[in-house]
Amino acid sequence: MPELDIRRLFDRYCNKSADESEIQQLMEWMADAANIPMLLQLMKHQWDTVLSQESPATPILSETRSEEILDGILLNRIWQPAQQPVVHSTQQTPQSTQPTLQPVRKTRRTYLSIAAVLIALLGITIWLLKPHYTTAPAILVKDIQPGANKATLTLADGSTITLDSAGNGMLTRQDQTTIIKIQGGALAYNSSNTTYTPATYNTISTPKGGQYEVILPDGSTVWLNAASSLRFPVAFNGKDRIVQLRGEAWFDIHKDPAKPFRVQLDNATEIEVLGTEFNINGYDNEDALRASLFNGSIRLSSSQQTALLKPSEQGIIDKNATRITIAKDANMEKAAAWKNGRFDFEDDDIHTIMRQLERWYNITVVYEGPPPPQTYTGEIRRQVPISQVLKMLRLAGGVDFEINGNMITVHKPSR
Repeated sequence: MPELDIRRLFDRYCNKSADESEIQQLMEWMADAANIPMLLQLMKHQWDTVLSQESPATPILSETRSEEILDGILLNRIWQPAQQPVVHSTQQTPQSTQPTLQPVRKTRRTYLSIAAVLIALLGITIWLLKPHYTTAPAILVKDIQPGANKATLTLADGSTITLDSAGNGMLTRQDQTTIIKIQGGALAYNSSNTTYTPATYNTISTPKGGQYEVILPDGSTVWLNAASSLRFPVAFNGKDRIVQLRGEAWFDIHKDPAKPFRVQLDNATEIEVLGTEFNINGYDNEDALRASLFNGSIRLSSSQQTALLKPSEQGIIDKNATRITIAKDANMEKAAAWKNGRFDFEDDDIHTIMRQLERWYNITVVYEGPPPPQTYTGEIRRQVPISQVLKMLRLAGGVDFEINGNMITVHKPSR
């Protein structure tokens, strides 16, 4: 393609005036590694053009900061204090939108070439600095803030403690166990009970828009994701350590061969832990239960099967709690993303993404018409307001949003 045509096409892309065929043509050109040097030149020129349009009295960025951000983009890095997400969408036929269980994970970022990542970083940064670059109407009338450390502790007698408003220090005692709130948003159980007594149970529950950490009486640590709950004894003085989970949690279990650790779930599934780190995603509205093993080993048991997991494997149990599928090369970064403060999308449809946003931002999602027949790949920090997440999805294409209070309507973009 002639250089002049490429420059015109690139300008139309950055100004959001390129049609679908032009965007496809540009992406095919960028996928050729031989064109990367020219792409970097075009990006540098576009960046300089944007900054030259600033008002001298109120510049968006200093010259030094401008160069730092540009260097970060060209080196495929993201400037941490103003970290911006990259989301890429892939069009697919309606028949391919249904979730499927793959025994082996696809190569990460299957649909992102290096060139596509670079241009997305530049385009997103420019778009956020200069909102007038897009012709899309401003529909975000109210922003919604991300979740935080919020949880309720239900004691054995049915009384409750709101942990996010409780002060640090000792909250109460049950049997021979002291319950302490630790600075930074965590709950710790210190038990001196070494003799067998009937179990006394507590339940910690996170709402939509909440997460919390609890240190169990044996020293094991559990991080609860939003809209989840964990029921556990205030002292592990029996032959087993048994807890019940609803929702999603990350476990870091203290090894004790004499007392196996077991996680029970509502759908007749049990996970036996042999001293390990793992994540369980068992939300009722997800297509399957997923147990992702990071260290050690765990044994999954359904109503009909048993399977032993090794590190970097993911056990997938269907909604009927019968069939177990083992993903040998699972996307472990994706499984741990929520605990590390990120959303990680990989070929996810809009329903899958919006379920995550619904839990974390405490919103209600409704759909106007059928969902877009495409998937999205990218990473977004969980600590940004929801407007940034929706902007990135809109920029990726195929979908638009309206906010009314805490309700978000998902629909096709208006032409």
